[in-house]
Amino acid sequence: VKKKTLFKEPEDVKEPEDVKEPDVKEPEDVKEPKDVKVINTTGMVDVLIVEGDTLEGLANDFVTTKQAIIEANNNINSDEDLVHGLVIKVPSNK
Repeated sequence: VKKKTLFKEPEDVKEPEDVKEPDVKEPEDVKEPKDVKVINTTGMVDVLIVEGDTLEGLANDFVTTKQAIIEANNNINSDEDLVHGLVIKVPSNK
């Protein structure tokens, strides 16, 4: 029994000659998170508070809201509760 070939490679296929890499620019307004230490990751992260941390800053860094951070921590109500060395839970959408 002779097998029939259904697909045959074309013999005249050539590689493109003038392929250019896309011109990708880095966004200028992206900010790296400041000294945030992530201790573990499971959708909710434990974050070690450092001097200068704010609820708004943490919310921006972890793509969440201030209210979500407050709701995840029964001991946090405002920026004044963010004490250097404290570990809090932060919901992360990263």
